Amino acid sequence: MASKERNKAEVRQMGSFRRKVTNIDFELRSPVIKGILIFAVLAMAAAFAIYHITAYTGSRSALKTQTALNRTITKSISAQGIVIREESVLSSAGLSGTVVPRVSNGSKVSSGDTVAEIFKSSAAAEALMEIDSLNSEIAYYEDIGLLGSNTMLPNKDSYNQNIANSLFEVLGCISENRLSDLNGCVMELSLNVTKKQIALGKAVSVDNTLSSLYARRDQLSSSISSGAAISANAAGYYVNKADGYEDITDYGGVLAITPEEVSSLLSSYPKSVSNNVGKLITQFVWYIVCAVDKADADEVSVNQKINISIAGFSGDTVSMTLAAKNEGAGDKVALVFKSNLMNSEIAALRSEDIKICLEEYSGYAVDKKALRTVDGETGVYIQLGNLVRFRKIEIAYSDDNIVLAAAKSENGYLRLYDEIITEGTDLYDGKIIA
Repeated sequence: MASKERNKAEVRQMGSFRRKVTNIDFELRSPVIKGILIFAVLAMAAAFAIYHITAYTGSRSALKTQTALNRTITKSISAQGIVIREESVLSSAGLSGTVVPRVSNGSKVSSGDTVAEIFKSSAAAEALMEIDSLNSEIAYYEDIGLLGSNTMLPNKDSYNQNIANSLFEVLGCISENRLSDLNGCVMELSLNVTKKQIALGKAVSVDNTLSSLYARRDQLSSSISSGAAISANAAGYYVNKADGYEDITDYGGVLAITPEEVSSLLSSYPKSVSNNVGKLITQFVWYIVCAVDKADADEVSVNQKINISIAGFSGDTVSMTLAAKNEGAGDKVALVFKSNLMNSEIAALRSEDIKICLEEYSGYAVDKKALRTVDGETGVYIQLGNLVRFRKIEIAYSDDNIVLAAAKSENGYLRLYDEIITEGTDLYDGKIIA
């Protein structure tokens, strides 16, 4: 759009240009005159180019710099962990057919709740799944039908905020690969948009849509017979898939696990779990066990709350408590972390790459080769206009490549967006950059 406006401006400018008339008449077809004009044009173009190149290079310093920006670094211990839960496989009781889960994956159930149904006919199973989908649509449109044109939120900005929140949830489902939640997030977004439309006075009728959905559901319901119900034999969390590691080790003895046992678990193979309808996690507390070097184990203590980054978990970290530290015969220590947080993602975790997050450090990232010592003070040289200035730093974190300089408000310290000189010789405070 801006380019179009500029073009219009240029057209208007050219249209208002008035030709200046001279009383000198050149014969442009003359070879001599033509040569002089070409030479003059080329000379002017060359002079123009030299001027701008000189101005450009003259305004830039040969010094290499980096901008001081905020950065956060987490000191962590990397390990391979394995998840241990008290869980049991739910057998299909010798029944064969198509299994349809009746509760959401990873959801909490009570003893006796129906968690799945088995249908001899795949068509019947598909019809039941369609009924479930219809029920979700019906609930959506019934919610809309309850809204009146005078339904208003206390703050008109709340509509936009709700729409924005729903949109972020949709984007989060996509970026975090939570595709099982995507449909619900999209419907929530649609509902919030519809609420705003109704509040703005737009008439929305759902009667015909609901009538069609009711009719389709009644038709399907009358055409299928009930499947064989599978019930939970205890309270817990239902997971619709078993992985063969359900009885990998004794849940009751996990706090005494050794580094050697952890290594054995990580190298073990799953058992066959055919003829099942999923599993039931019967204890809310679950564990991640891993084996680390003794020096790393000394960085953490029992009962310490620690954030664990898990490769198979889309969230940032899981807050866990170190429940046990057990030494072995060698130079390894078994760490046992516990948590009672549960959802469908966590219920599917098993052998995972983890990072045990110890401390977070924040500050301005500085390349180590930029560090200087002046009059006993550690700092860096920065470029301020065409001058070199020395700025002190207080190191908050250091590794082989960079340091993090703590943000300081006192004069003379490195500040955000300072241009740090990373390379150069014969530098001193107050030097003029040519």
